[in-house]
Amino acid sequence: MDIAFKPYNLMGLTLKNRIVMAPMTRSRALDPGLVPSPSMATYYAQRAGAGLIISEGAQPSPEGQGYTSTPGLHSSEQIEGWRRVTDAVHAAGGRIFAQIMHTGRIGHPDNSSESIIPLGPSSVQPKGRIFTAQGMQDFVVPREMTEADIEKAIQDFATAARNAIEAGFDGVEIHGANGYLVHQFLSVNANQRTDAWGGSPENRARFAVRVAQAVADAIGPERTGIRLSPGASFNDIEDDPELLRTYLPLVEKLGSLGLAYLHVIEQAGRQLTQHLRDAWPTTFMLNPDTGMTTPTDHRALRLIKDGSTDLLSFGALFLANPDLPKRLALKGPYNTPDPASYFGGDDHGYLDYPTLDSEPAHGSQPATDSRPAQESRPEKSPASSATAPVTEPETRPSDRRPDQRSAAPVDSAASADSGRPARQAAPLWRRTLVAGAASAVANIALYGVGCLSGASMIMASPQPALIPWFAPAIASFLPLAILGVIVWLITRRRPAARRWFAWAGLAFAVISCASLLSAPDAATGISLAAMHLVAGLAWFITLDGGRKSAA
Repeated sequence: MDIAFKPYNLMGLTLKNRIVMAPMTRSRALDPGLVPSPSMATYYAQRAGAGLIISEGAQPSPEGQGYTSTPGLHSSEQIEGWRRVTDAVHAAGGRIFAQIMHTGRIGHPDNSSESIIPLGPSSVQPKGRIFTAQGMQDFVVPREMTEADIEKAIQDFATAARNAIEAGFDGVEIHGANGYLVHQFLSVNANQRTDAWGGSPENRARFAVRVAQAVADAIGPERTGIRLSPGASFNDIEDDPELLRTYLPLVEKLGSLGLAYLHVIEQAGRQLTQHLRDAWPTTFMLNPDTGMTTPTDHRALRLIKDGSTDLLSFGALFLANPDLPKRLALKGPYNTPDPASYFGGDDHGYLDYPTLDSEPAHGSQPATDSRPAQESRPEKSPASSATAPVTEPETRPSDRRPDQRSAAPVDSAASADSGRPARQAAPLWRRTLVAGAASAVANIALYGVGCLSGASMIMASPQPALIPWFAPAIASFLPLAILGVIVWLITRRRPAARRWFAWAGLAFAVISCASLLSAPDAATGISLAAMHLVAGLAWFITLDGGRKSAA
């Protein structure tokens, strides 16, 4: 069986496969109150075959709403509406996360029942237009957020996360991508602040880290994921041209919080993606860039097999194919997404896409997740099925990504082949003891070889028996065991530091080898150097070869 279809252990949550439904705005929440509709429950339950569903973005507050008919997570009625959704997904055997999306400056007063002026890091009007109840209109100049506004927004994310758990979601995804509020703080054009929230990459990343910390504190890091889109230009966003200067420290700081996953929308090339994967300590989720004309279909599953990612998210292809995992396993055929019904309207283009076991409603063809222009929005009323899509950076049609996760206990069979997080089943302290024991056995053998070779370290002693045979075992095992437990205690909260311990230990062993080779005779030098090198390699391997991983 292809590894993509095997179970996966996501921080103690068993996913049936590694296929993720990406969050996709569908604009079908009921007014008044922007409450998830019964049709939404059916829509997500139809796609419960995903290992994880990530819901469409839900605003954490009235100020966070940017578009018409998008659901919220800040009222009791909305919580009840979402509970119908999560109950339906869980009854169908699925897992679902809620994406929390504050759109920041991307909005319009006409889209708010309270005519709220959109908020942003700075008063910089984004270029472009947005659909409103009055038709397409230019974005407005946002109101620059005060310190109180920033703190309120952070707490709104945390409160929405608690509401999501109350509504039955298995976790939440923080939307830090596609030009919305978190991404606006990261950018160099939307954020022109000169205080502690702007300027340097560290200051611009501060809001994202604070939001992630607040959400993790509210519901637990194991229930918290975050989505980033380095290099994306959606919603008139400009990232620092030196992307790693902003995103690598950000990912390391977020990783130190022990979050469940990082979800990357690939926009700036595979090399940057690999840098971020290497820097991330837990589950890595990728929405790959396969080009505007190349479908994201079964061919992308190789990215799981070759280790480029742990989980793979699909957007428009999941929108049009409720049974996508089955179709991916069979390599098609795939239904063709209908852009005219993406946003708003009735159940046409929402609940009537056929499965392989039903009669075609929209037609099928071999592979058609061909990414329209990122995420589109209608030129006309959302209820019109004849609308023409307009670029809107929420997601590419092949990248619409909903949240899905469920709280089922982990079983050993499922977690045995669950990719990188499966290593969590063997904590660092336990692996250290095993490595120390293996190192001790190897060094006993090397000690014996040294004795047989007439090494002076043995023969020069007037009473060789005073150096017991188990001395090298103790000398090898105890330091590794003690240091391993110390490093385990340190890196439980700072996993990013583990690679430095790994490389420092290996470097020390190599330096020791070099000095020991100058011993009085070759047998002594080689024996002692080999013992040190074995201990150093055991230490390095125990710490995952210098790669930061969750232990």
